[in-house]
Amino acid sequence: MNKELKNFIYKVNTKDYRRCLFPGGNCQEKTSNAHSIQNSRIFDLLEKDKHLVGFKIVPKSKTGPYLDFDEKISKNKASTFQGLCNNHDTEIFLEIENQSLDLKNNSKQLFLFAYRAVLKEMHSVMISTLKTQSTFQKQVELGLLPKNKPSNFGIWAGGWVSNAYMMHLYKKKYDQVYLNETYKDISHDLIILESQAPTIAVNSLFSLDHITIRDDVPRVAINIFPCNESETAVLFSYLNYEASLIRDELKEIFFARPLMKRRLLSKLVLRNCENFFLAPDYFESWSNKKKELVKKYFNETIYGQDIEIESSEILLF
Repeated sequence: MNKELKNFIYKVNTKDYRRCLFPGGNCQEKTSNAHSIQNSRIFDLLEKDKHLVGFKIVPKSKTGPYLDFDEKISKNKASTFQGLCNNHDTEIFLEIENQSLDLKNNSKQLFLFAYRAVLKEMHSVMISTLKTQSTFQKQVELGLLPKNKPSNFGIWAGGWVSNAYMMHLYKKKYDQVYLNETYKDISHDLIILESQAPTIAVNSLFSLDHITIRDDVPRVAINIFPCNESETAVLFSYLNYEASLIRDELKEIFFARPLMKRRLLSKLVLRNCENFFLAPDYFESWSNKKKELVKKYFNETIYGQDIEIESSEILLF
């Protein structure tokens, strides 16, 4: 690889996209490390010695980046993203940070859990788009790619721009719900896993790429978190006009018996989510075989495909 390009890629990959994503896009305040998963209410039920288990990127010269377990993630840094200034982070999510949760009746609280997943995904998409575009432009500048002719990397970079635009339009729909307080424009399905010790917390937004509706793909916000020492909430959220199609896709989970429900949820999280964290005590109870299987499944399904594996071996609950 060209040395100048290699140094440029290294610099680009150490930068973050720091812009407050508060509705309207006019906030110029400095962004802070906003938690997409609550630190005190949720991580306190999972942590051990103020740490959690998640994944980290490990570079491999032959196969490229690989995701491996990170067993020492500080709970104060886990799930944070530079997508909101401190004032707006506090203003938007005060309802679920400082008040008792009523997940069965409070439509605003349900919306806010989903909104966090949307903002976190918007931030992630913008980072990936800017890095990809910057790298493409640098290769053109160095004469490594043609300026006015198609190239595989150029097409890929253009795809990220298109993805970012569609994600921007999707976020705007959530922004309007927040600004107009029309929280019932978002549909939710709540599952309470009973007799369930705290093992995992998830906050993520994923798309069903094989379906098209209104010239876009439907997206699902998923939040999984322990409510207490014996119950875990699983919350699915979607735009109202996408709800029936998405529910049809998820019906196997909704109607499954308790153990199968946990198996299907585990596979769904590993296939579609990156922003999730495990309780260290639970992770330490896994055999080496299970750790390798979970890691293998996570890496090999990261682009949406599925692989055959006995689902009982990759339970996250």
